[in-house]
Amino acid sequence: MYSDNDCGFLWCFIKFIGIDVLEDTHELPIREKCSMFKRFGNKLLEFLYPMILHFMQIYAILGLSVLLAHGMVNIEETMSFCLTNWLSLALWHDIRRKKKLIGKYILSCNNLLLSVKESKYVNIVINLCLFLAVAIPIILGIFYTFVIAESSREYKIYYSIILTCESDTLSSVLVRNIMILITFSSHFMLPSMTAILLGSLYCKVSNLLSDFNGKLVKFKQIDFHYDDSLKLMNRYNLLFQLVHSAEQVLSSTSFLLLCSQWLNVYIVLVAFFKMKNESFSYALCWENITRLILGPIIVASVVACASRISLQSHRIRMNMQLIHNFLMKDSDSNHKTIQLVQSMTNTEFPHLTAFKIAELKPGLILTFFGSVLTYGLLVLNIKKE
Repeated sequence: MYSDNDCGFLWCFIKFIGIDVLEDTHELPIREKCSMFKRFGNKLLEFLYPMILHFMQIYAILGLSVLLAHGMVNIEETMSFCLTNWLSLALWHDIRRKKKLIGKYILSCNNLLLSVKESKYVNIVINLCLFLAVAIPIILGIFYTFVIAESSREYKIYYSIILTCESDTLSSVLVRNIMILITFSSHFMLPSMTAILLGSLYCKVSNLLSDFNGKLVKFKQIDFHYDDSLKLMNRYNLLFQLVHSAEQVLSSTSFLLLCSQWLNVYIVLVAFFKMKNESFSYALCWENITRLILGPIIVASVVACASRISLQSHRIRMNMQLIHNFLMKDSDSNHKTIQLVQSMTNTEFPHLTAFKIAELKPGLILTFFGSVLTYGLLVLNIKKE
């Protein structure tokens, strides 16, 4: 069963952005006992953030079109910022579309985790990551609002919706602050929460595989009987189905998240060309530093959590082979047990990928940093010329 303390406040934050992944996991009597006010609040959360998110797509297109028409931005900047908004929207829709599958996946993990002791620090780490995911956009947005008003005219116009709001009155500053916070929540908070969601789900599976591998290590040290192998095979089949579900449910989300973070790094490189422009303020500099730091951290965290599953799968396969070799010493009396162990050894766990395009393994992190370094050096050389 689902626990309210599971994964800290992650499910509350995911629900705040209009996606209740645990909606179908609550029992019917519990849902019926909810007050009318609480049901209204849930409905409001379900539609509020999606409405704001879709409004920002229209706002971004109109705002950038105005700046493009006045020659304040170039087409590369316009396309990169539009693609960032579209990828954030696609990421949100992907999670929303699969929320029932994610809910069933979480329930399956929790049912298997009942017999597994999890670290007591998991919730603390998740809550700390959630705090940073929310605090960084808010702090950056407030800082951005006041500094941008002094130096960057085009961004001041963009975040003021219309040209007549370019003044520094209280209402104009308030409008700019709201629009900046909404924009930064889409660019930074949503991908960060998605990364925390993916990381926590991948870690659940890797913990289950680690527990199963621990059982195999214990069985290597004692007499391994047919009944033991039968229990292990039932557990192995459940874990195989769970890893297969992880690949089906989370693959496209991982792909969209990786694409959005790669694009964030590209935006930093595009912004680097503006460094000679007087409008490139300290606020924009700090925004791009945030993109450059947050993007690699998100990519490295998600890939590292997913690669733990591959690592545990490899260890399980290795221990299975060692058990098989041990049983072969007395193959006549262990014939049935050897068949079960051989069946488990031949059934490999699925590889976790980003939409079947790239396998989520540590090498992908090096590829990401390598591409950032390559394009960075290329931009630096072009700028010198």
